[in-house]
Amino acid sequence: MGSRKSGTKYGGWVEYGNDPAPIAKVVAAKFGGSLTGDDLKSLEAYALKRMKAKPQSGPAPTTPEETEVQKWVDAVRHNKGLWWNASQSSALAIGSRVYQEAYAFSGGWWNSYDLAGRSDGIHGYQFRAPGEWFAELYAAYYSDKLKASHPIVPELVKLEPPK
Repeated sequence: MGSRKSGTKYGGWVEYGNDPAPIAKVVAAKFGGSLTGDDLKSLEAYALKRMKAKPQSGPAPTTPEETEVQKWVDAVRHNKGLWWNASQSSALAIGSRVYQEAYAFSGGWWNSYDLAGRSDGIHGYQFRAPGEWFAELYAAYYSDKLKASHPIVPELVKLEPPK
């Protein structure tokens, strides 16, 4: 998919790899309420520590805001399989994006996608990671199970069919 994965037509995927710092900033802003300055930075640091720790571990929360961050981080970890559950993905979305840890390797592999992209989905697993998203669509297209109206169809038509 290359650089196209970030386009809305391609799910709006963003990969953070094993550096969830940009997500920690979003999470702190979401759950920080009226926190500002050093307090907001402290919440951001807490979120990042939770994301870098193994699932269900990391520093214990000491404030109500940290408790909310802990609940959210624990719910979007790879061991929860968020990609399978559209309603849970919607409930845990921040703004119009779903943030999640897709894989455990390399200290955790984080990504996000446009929540609206689920409306064009064909299978829950395709919302695990950009490669899975494309693979599921590719397979559906070549097995005649993808609707011709799907926004990715014009791109798939350009690909050489399998032999």
